[in-house]
Amino acid sequence: MNEPRGSLRGATHAWSEGGPFLVASRLARRAAEGLQGAAEVLEIAGATRAVRGFRPSMLDEAIELAERFEYGGLSIRPMQIQSEIRSFLDLVASDPPRTVLEIGTGRGGTLFLLAQVAREDALLVSMDSPRETRFGGRPAYRRRGRLYRSLGRGRQRIVFLPADSHSSETRAELEAVLDRRRLDLLFIDGDHTREGVEADFRMYSPLVRSGGLVAFHDIVPGAPEAVGGVPDFWQQLRSAERLEFVEAWSQGSCGIGVLRL
Repeated sequence: MNEPRGSLRGATHAWSEGGPFLVASRLARRAAEGLQGAAEVLEIAGATRAVRGFRPSMLDEAIELAERFEYGGLSIRPMQIQSEIRSFLDLVASDPPRTVLEIGTGRGGTLFLLAQVAREDALLVSMDSPRETRFGGRPAYRRRGRLYRSLGRGRQRIVFLPADSHSSETRAELEAVLDRRRLDLLFIDGDHTREGVEADFRMYSPLVRSGGLVAFHDIVPGAPEAVGGVPDFWQQLRSAERLEFVEAWSQGSCGIGVLRL
């Protein structure tokens, strides 16, 4: 007799280990997860259509839209202090990038705002870990890839990589997407551990062109659970051109640091 496959195999194994009640519990959980996934897909489809209706004519309007947007419980609100992200976006807009890498997608709000100041034909790549970590701590939301890809404008192309940024396979996948192009902007906001942020900088800053920008979020010292090792790593970096966008150094988190390579 052939070995049972799929859910039947799982049910047979559960029966042998815990009896019919365990089988029923597992099957019910799988059914609930399937319904939840289907509902999320419908919400994301609706949110995607709504986001595509965004046509902000000014940067302040785009920031306001990102802050206020919500559809079916889905938000793209950026995890940024408005004055800090506004100043940073002004800098980026002064020389609009053609190629952008964001590490740490979150809800997608920062990706949406970066698209507003990038060129009309820009390539924007965003990656987020598919597993939950202490600081990179946001699930990758594989189903939300469709929503993320709708955050661009004009002829822009957005690529979402639900992958561990510290993996050599992820770096190889990114290089394939870039197709020999250099990055104009690298925005690091993923794993906030000292080792994690250093690994992201070490792996991806060599892909940034001469004169390009590398930005870090959460450079303001604060509680370890809020900022991890980012402020410490930022203070170790030295650059001829080093900018800091901070509303108040006493705020305990946030702040954007920028290096020009």
